[in-house]
Amino acid sequence: MSKQWVKEEVRRNEVADVLERGALWVKFHPQQSLWTGLGVAAAALIITAFFVRRSNAREEAWSQLSAATLYAQSGQADASLNQVKALTEAHPSSAASGYGRLLAGDVFFQQAKFKEAAQAYQGALDQPGTPATIPMAISSLALSQEGAGDCAAASASAQRFLDAHQDHFLAPMTHAVLARCLAAQGKPEAKEAFQRIEILYPGTYWEGWAKARKG
Repeated sequence: MSKQWVKEEVRRNEVADVLERGALWVKFHPQQSLWTGLGVAAAALIITAFFVRRSNAREEAWSQLSAATLYAQSGQADASLNQVKALTEAHPSSAASGYGRLLAGDVFFQQAKFKEAAQAYQGALDQPGTPATIPMAISSLALSQEGAGDCAAASASAQRFLDAHQDHFLAPMTHAVLARCLAAQGKPEAKEAFQRIEILYPGTYWEGWAKARKG
């Protein structure tokens, strides 16, 4: 079953629901329906056009994200960032826009522009309606704050992530950010943070990593 088929089916179901409601109104209001029949038909056409436009807007947003990703993968950082900017300006509340902000953060991070990366990740967090991006945005925010030398903020972001997303695939890396930043701040909790990594990820790279650094 293709994604395009699913999109078309959802669109048809949404329109069908509206038309069914209109048919019920006609059934129970026969006199008024004589005068409003043309109006109902016109409304149905307007509603159909609305759903088509909304679907086209979603497709355009994802196409812009795809282009931005291809630019990033080919090493064209500026073109990627410009494409993300166009995406977020044209479709600020779309899911694609949330992922675009994450992508922008990654591009900045690879350039060692950690403050700009943090701003991009924070933008992904501030955007409503994109819960799937939240764990990645928080973890990446912590990492970029650490890169910028703000270990207090990085520790807070890392702890925020771990409080809510302990089982996420980015949890080991985020535990490492927290442990490093606690150690950098001379916090006594640092040793416990390294030990926690050993306990949580036995037999993995992270266990050996933590053992070598806990002191």
